[in-house]
Amino acid sequence: MWKEGTELVIKANQIAISEKGILVEEGHLLPWDHIRYAYPERQGVGKQVHDYLVIVHTEPKDGVEQVATEEIRTDYYTSNQEDISRAVNYWSGRKIGKQSDRFRDEVIEKKEGLSTQEKEALREKSDVFIPLFEKEKRKEDLSFPITFVFFSILFISFCLLFRNQLEGNLMGIVAISLFINGFSISIVVPYLLRRRFLKTPPIEELSQSEIIDFFRMASKGEYTNYQTSILTSVVLTVAFVVWLIYIVYN
Repeated sequence: MWKEGTELVIKANQIAISEKGILVEEGHLLPWDHIRYAYPERQGVGKQVHDYLVIVHTEPKDGVEQVATEEIRTDYYTSNQEDISRAVNYWSGRKIGKQSDRFRDEVIEKKEGLSTQEKEALREKSDVFIPLFEKEKRKEDLSFPITFVFFSILFISFCLLFRNQLEGNLMGIVAISLFINGFSISIVVPYLLRRRFLKTPPIEELSQSEIIDFFRMASKGEYTNYQTSILTSVVLTVAFVVWLIYIVYN
């Protein structure tokens, strides 16, 4: 566990986070006044997931300061993502150690008509709310695959258990019913989680504009209101009912 006031060394290539800046390799020090953000990030899918230290910094090129980004693999180093974020925030004297900090500033800077004081107040408020919105976004993202897998297992189990008891047409109707309704419910679950989240304190005290801002800060600048999901669910349900009526009366 990293302790405040000490240098954090990410072993292997001896990446060091200290009072002077971030030493990314021997002899290559990025000072804090050149670093805009430095945060751990997990990239990839499945077995190709890797941890990186992403450093956004400025460097002179042809007499002009340009923004550059370095991504350094850290998953085979002795490191802890939370320790990296804490060390960056401590030694830089700024809150730049998480990916959400970068999205926070991007969202705030795009807002028009805000004074410097209002922007700073929004930054301070985001410190409280971004962790709550990040947790909610993870729950919403996981809810669809978990629910869909559950109904898929139910669908497969039904087909296996009752394949000999039901006639072909009836078997097909019930099986399709399970699948379509299971899918419809799966895409509605994130919407229901969102509604419950927005009604909990202190979230319920936020304005709609603040809710959208904090979701964007917590999820790479994106905001999903799930209206498309609800519409898709309604269309699927109506289409199934129409199809069922057609089957019954023909």
